[in-house]
Amino acid sequence: SGIGLLDVGARAWDASAARLVDAELLDKLPPLIGPGEWCGRLHPSAAEALGLPCGVPVSAGGGDNAMSALGCGCTAVGRVAVSLGTSGTVFGKAPAAARDPSGTVCSFLDSTGGGLPLVCTLNCASVPEEVRAGYGLGRDEISSLAAAEPAGCDGVSFVPFLAGERTPNWPHASGALVGLRAGHLARPGLLYRAALEGATFALRAAIGVMQRHGLPDRIDEVRLVGGGARSPLWRQAVADAFGA
Repeated sequence: SGIGLLDVGARAWDASAARLVDAELLDKLPPLIGPGEWCGRLHPSAAEALGLPCGVPVSAGGGDNAMSALGCGCTAVGRVAVSLGTSGTVFGKAPAAARDPSGTVCSFLDSTGGGLPLVCTLNCASVPEEVRAGYGLGRDEISSLAAAEPAGCDGVSFVPFLAGERTPNWPHASGALVGLRAGHLARPGLLYRAALEGATFALRAAIGVMQRHGLPDRIDEVRLVGGGARSPLWRQAVADAFGA
């Protein structure tokens, strides 16, 4: 569902979309199977190479975020996964795929047969990392300094669009520090925390868009994945921002 060639309502290849790419593409696409179906059994040569029993059932695969949702247990409506990587991603189970004509919310299907509305931001863990590198501090040191700073960062806001942005679709946007006062630049923990909060609220804003395109209004639980999820401070910031 992530390649733009699937009719997510009919669960069939979109012939018109395929023809826009190449007149012969449709004939080259594989048959579609459901998440609980088998496409065959493991070939003896593959079984030998992998050290697996011959004849192991082979089922459908999935994209990275669909597998992430499956792995972190976001297979129930009301749970949302947030990936804190170089870029940020928010996705959650829905009864059907999103139908967002703007393209902001991806019309993915999940690996259980339901919908998986998804929004991705370009700027996530790379933003606090930019602050850390700028001050030449280790991650543990600057995290400790940030934990000692107040939530809200004394009014400092970090607009995190250092690489432009895809959600919203502002490729020429740039980042900004707003609310600086005397002494703030001498507090690396403050700016690091502001970067964490800026990236977090960019992801939180995506939830409102997703809820207009299939994600339930009630979010019962947020589950974190990605390298940023190792940070206790960031986990708390996400919990506070998402009300989880």
